[in-house]
Amino acid sequence: QELNVPTEKGFDEEETDQDADRLQRSDVITTNQEFVIADIGRSAAANGVTIYAVEPDVHLELMVRGNAGVTSRAGTRGGGGHFGPDTSRDLQQAIHIDMLNNSAMTLQSLSEKTGGKWFRGTAGIDDTFKQINTDLSTYYSLAYRATGEDGEPRVVKVQVKNRPDLKVRTRSEVLKKTTAREMDDLVTASLIYPRPVNELAINVTSSTPVKARSLGLYTVPLDIVIPVDKLTFLPTNDGTKYVASFDVHFASAGRDRDFIQGGKTQQIIEITPDQFSRLAGGKYHYKTGINVSPGSSKIAIGLIDDATKLTGFGTVEVSTN
Repeated sequence: QELNVPTEKGFDEEETDQDADRLQRSDVITTNQEFVIADIGRSAAANGVTIYAVEPDVHLELMVRGNAGVTSRAGTRGGGGHFGPDTSRDLQQAIHIDMLNNSAMTLQSLSEKTGGKWFRGTAGIDDTFKQINTDLSTYYSLAYRATGEDGEPRVVKVQVKNRPDLKVRTRSEVLKKTTAREMDDLVTASLIYPRPVNELAINVTSSTPVKARSLGLYTVPLDIVIPVDKLTFLPTNDGTKYVASFDVHFASAGRDRDFIQGGKTQQIIEITPDQFSRLAGGKYHYKTGINVSPGSSKIAIGLIDDATKLTGFGTVEVSTN
């Protein structure tokens, strides 16, 4: 038995394309990479991860123009052989400096936000690992009662009473994740470790990928089937309708690259009292499309019922070859 009910949108081809366009966009688009890196650190800290970053020594020749192994240019000297570096293809010294600064900023941000430490160089590698071993075996666990809205990072500062000379190393921020943020993390993680939890008993299937309007991408049609009696329908105030709503979270990653994209959308289902009385055994089809890169990809889907917070997870593997 299939349930066909009026929703915010139909499932014709044109509107399915609109779903694909909507789902391929991130909730937040920003060019500020420092914010992205800081947010990764907060997420790691919220999941109890401490990051220690060790960067090898930087060879001095990387700081000297022309020492990056650039292609030699041809000339007439020596019987038409090659001589000298092609200076037009040299990397500027500023680029090397930027690379060092960028790695330092990234590793320091990740380590400080999670309560770890960043080390550069291998000369004191033995002392480095001794420090890490000491940190992991000797520490205090502190807790406090947080106030305010979820999802906002809170700055943490810890001092030793009457000992201003001592420096306490802690997580610089703590974050209590919102339900939406928690679902995003769980769906992304299920790309690697599929979740066995499926309280909503959803089933996710994919169809043949087709070339998307976005250059170089493919749209994978998805059919998410949900037993209707797993959803929670609540009557409206006037008693003329029953309404259920759920959020759809997704993440996808290509097997040949580290790129991952994700997002979410909400679906509202409205039915009549007569339809509500005949829900048993019915199934609801949520059809959409997700854009992926060429090659093999994995797509993870997570649903959460807005009323009960029950969840369902499913993954599919697709290939555009």
